[in-house]
Amino acid sequence: MRFDEIKWETDPGKRLRQIILLPVVLFIVLLSALLTPPMYFMHLWDRYRAWHELKRMIALDPSSAADAESPAEKSIADLWSLHGLNESGSSIDERLELLSKWVAILYGERTATELDIKQRHAAIAERQFKANRSWYEGKEDAFHFMFSPPMRVLIEQLSQELPSYDTTTLYSRR
Repeated sequence: MRFDEIKWETDPGKRLRQIILLPVVLFIVLLSALLTPPMYFMHLWDRYRAWHELKRMIALDPSSAADAESPAEKSIADLWSLHGLNESGSSIDERLELLSKWVAILYGERTATELDIKQRHAAIAERQFKANRSWYEGKEDAFHFMFSPPMRVLIEQLSQELPSYDTTTLYSRR
């Protein structure tokens, strides 16, 4: 902003207010520009410390991880309902990544690779879209089908296809 571009009021009272407020506004802008980077780095440092404190606490008491709530039926659907990511707090990519990691840990890398979870999710979403295509295109006599979200359908399919996981063999697969 250049000072020759400022529109000065002709009324003396309003002009005086402009003259008084100009340095205040400039000070606030300058202060914001100077304090934003250090505050950001302080935020990052706090997150870093919290993460390492959590890792330290887990390392000190490894049994705390074993005390976590475990589903009665050892299926992906029940595990997801207890510990999975919710839709409002995470992106679909984050949820698919977590599900892929769980399948790799519980059933092995080979099974996770063969299942190709991201591709299966995309195929489910595509089928649902195709079923409603004419409705989306605005055709008057088109049907509109209501489906469960693709992520929920995928988790249910995996639970039906995969056997119950065995927590006693998890540590041998690492």
